[in-house]
Amino acid sequence: MSRTTTLCIYQADAFSATAFGGNPAAVCLIPASLKDSLGDDVFQKIAAEMNLSETAFVFSDTDSFVDESKFGLRWFTPTKEVDLCGHATLATAAVLSLKAGCQAEMITFTTLSGDLRVKRTGETLFQMDLPINPPSLMDDSLKDQHAALLEYICKGLDIVGIQHSARTRKLLIHANMTRDALEALNFDAEKMMSLHTTDQTRGVIITSLSESDDLDFISRYFAPWNGIPEDPVTGSAHTVLFPYWRNVITNSNTTASEAKTVLNARQCSQRGGNLSLTSNGAQGVDERVLITAEAFVIMEGKLYI
Repeated sequence: MSRTTTLCIYQADAFSATAFGGNPAAVCLIPASLKDSLGDDVFQKIAAEMNLSETAFVFSDTDSFVDESKFGLRWFTPTKEVDLCGHATLATAAVLSLKAGCQAEMITFTTLSGDLRVKRTGETLFQMDLPINPPSLMDDSLKDQHAALLEYICKGLDIVGIQHSARTRKLLIHANMTRDALEALNFDAEKMMSLHTTDQTRGVIITSLSESDDLDFISRYFAPWNGIPEDPVTGSAHTVLFPYWRNVITNSNTTASEAKTVLNARQCSQRGGNLSLTSNGAQGVDERVLITAEAFVIMEGKLYI
């Protein structure tokens, strides 16, 4: 590019109703006139410059984001493109609705994970429609490949179960612990990466049943393999957590009538955030996770490249 290109860029705190909470993401608007002049190398450089866990790039088929309801969407960490990012999707919907003037109540994003839909249900409240990713028990071979990492992570914990989501490459560790104990956990990111060097796992979820009446479960998420020592609040992790906890809670109830259809969760990072989770009601491969949460746009500006 021989001349300066100007892009609109925003930062939004997803899973938070106020500034400085939830999970921050940058959102960069790419109008149709600039689609072909910006390559992946530029997107990666912008993500590295923003230096947040994810930068979202949203593409319009026109030069306006007001009258459209379907957009292209891609997500980049500071080091690589990823297939799915819940919090940056929520942040993008908030930016389009609250700042870019998009009039659509339901926004559809075409992504590497298929079409994702986000519905605006309140002033700053949005419901995301994401693919469900039920975890499964680990076979002996997979256990052996994770043995060193599990020994390090699980040391001193009262472990209830360990499962793995192959599609999202996430390891789920269920332990009995208080929220204070979960929040006090501290892991060495470099050591985690040295103890597991295959591409089968890119993140570790640690989760526990909540002691609070207004929450069903709590969690934290560590992803040093993606350049993120700990992610503040993670939509994609909850596509794994929701089906896991639905099964645990349903199986612990004595009657089918006690089965819960909506689960309330909190990710207990330092910033933290709350999510409400339910199913779209479909069965099998057509089932989706509906995640309802708030988002707050904290910054807007121009990017000159």
